[in-house]
Amino acid sequence: MDINVKDFGAVGDGRTDDTDALQRAIDSTGGFARVLIPGGTYLVSASLVLADGIILMGEGMGITTLKIPDQHNAAMTGLVRTPYGVSSRYVSVRDLTLDGNLENQNPPEQYGFYCGVTPSQPESDFDISCFRVEARGFSYYGFDPHEVTTRLMLTDCVSHDNGRDGFTLDSTVNTILRGCISYNNGRHGINLVTGSRACILSQNICYGNGSNGIMVQNRSQGNQIIGNIVTGNSGDGIACVGVDHTVIQNNQISQNKGNGIRISGCPFTTITGNTIRSNSQGEHNNSSEIVITDNTDIGTYQTLVAINAIESRGDIRARYGIYETTGENAAIQDRNAYIGNRVYGAASANIAIEGRNAVINGNIEYS
Repeated sequence: MDINVKDFGAVGDGRTDDTDALQRAIDSTGGFARVLIPGGTYLVSASLVLADGIILMGEGMGITTLKIPDQHNAAMTGLVRTPYGVSSRYVSVRDLTLDGNLENQNPPEQYGFYCGVTPSQPESDFDISCFRVEARGFSYYGFDPHEVTTRLMLTDCVSHDNGRDGFTLDSTVNTILRGCISYNNGRHGINLVTGSRACILSQNICYGNGSNGIMVQNRSQGNQIIGNIVTGNSGDGIACVGVDHTVIQNNQISQNKGNGIRISGCPFTTITGNTIRSNSQGEHNNSSEIVITDNTDIGTYQTLVAINAIESRGDIRARYGIYETTGENAAIQDRNAYIGNRVYGAASANIAIEGRNAVINGNIEYS
């Protein structure tokens, strides 16, 4: 069944508050229907809540826009969201722009897309998706799938100019984030937190963000970061802190101000086949292309760094191509392997390994 929001009085002229008309159209379906939003700009002053089986569909990014009004300085946990405290299924948002209108207001927390049941509780939303959705200008996160969302798919979405992260995956399970672009956000481009597990980040582009391009932290497990482009971010390209069993493979990581890849207290990490070039752009001879270190009370151990192409070029170069610290107390680096990497041009040393029981074999170093 298809429902057109125009039939419920939505105007889409960029001046009329269409919140009630849009929500009436959504509620009229009883679920499991497509709600069609023709091209136009629809002002939305409260969260639009989607029931099971709803597909909210516009006519394309920049053509159909849902926008927070000027000077609407009120919290909004999702311009579009699933309901609080209820496990939802088969919800999808497609082909539209979510506009937080940050330049014309001074709001508290506002988010673009939000899903999940109840923070800190085990209940989950299932089978949630966004296809070709743009989120821009929110005071906090562009996309914030939350505790807990299972089988989430975000494909060909764009998130930019948000106050914090472009995409935050907060306790999501079996997520695919593919073909998305995250840029000019105040903090991270993509952020996996709160035990997110079995997620695949592939073919995404993260650039110009205020901190790390991709951040993985807070007990997240078994995630794969494959085939992404991460460049020109103000922090590290990819940073992993206090997580385990992460795969970082075939990414292009360049021109970030911090480290190319930073692994802090992350056992059983695999770093293979990446091209890592000219990071440490914030300061010459400061950060590393790859750094392996500890985090508070856990070291990094049984990690593989293999067959990566690592280069430092130009006047601003990384201190080390690959650097492993010793660690402190019980948090030590132990039994890590560095095999078959090509490392070029670091300012101090191409490879510097200080931890215990490291395997170093078949690497090629150039001055």
